[in-house]
Amino acid sequence: MANILDIRRRIRSVVNTRQITKAMKTVSAAKLRRAQESALAARPYSRMLTNVLKSLVSRADIYDPVTGLPIHPLLAERPEKNILLIVVTGDKGLAGAFNTNILKMASKFIESKPDQNIDIECIGRKGRDFMRRRRYPSAPEKLSAAPSPSTGVRKPLPHAPIACRSRANISEFWARSNIISRPR
Repeated sequence: MANILDIRRRIRSVVNTRQITKAMKTVSAAKLRRAQESALAARPYSRMLTNVLKSLVSRADIYDPVTGLPIHPLLAERPEKNILLIVVTGDKGLAGAFNTNILKMASKFIESKPDQNIDIECIGRKGRDFMRRRRYPSAPEKLSAAPSPSTGVRKPLPHAPIACRSRANISEFWARSNIISRPR
């Protein structure tokens, strides 16, 4: 039987652990709030950029009037045979549904297109590890999903799909990631 001193020590230990856990939750909530605010602040820019690109494509001469071929290789319509799938996940596994939902969508997409050649590019360790475990043909992890990546880290991301599409290696590319929604 434990004496009174051991019981008091145990109570103090549990109280201290509870305080540490509460502090960790507070820090985590603050980080999540900042990430959500930055993602929501970028939405108007993203919408405007999409509208500008749609407007440019609708006004631009897509086809050469003489030959009838597309002027720019990114605007050419090709049969869907080579697909580049970009999977964006986190590096750590403490956000269960965040990574799981993305990886389920990616798996369903891959299984829905068995006759196509699918190249997979993963951003984040969780996606890379999942693709390796499932033995999907995945390229090595390109970038780390850092909490606030600098411009130097983000810059190479769009160049690989554009280069593949320009060389006619890839007929189309898809991205799978989470969309930040406004908490209610």
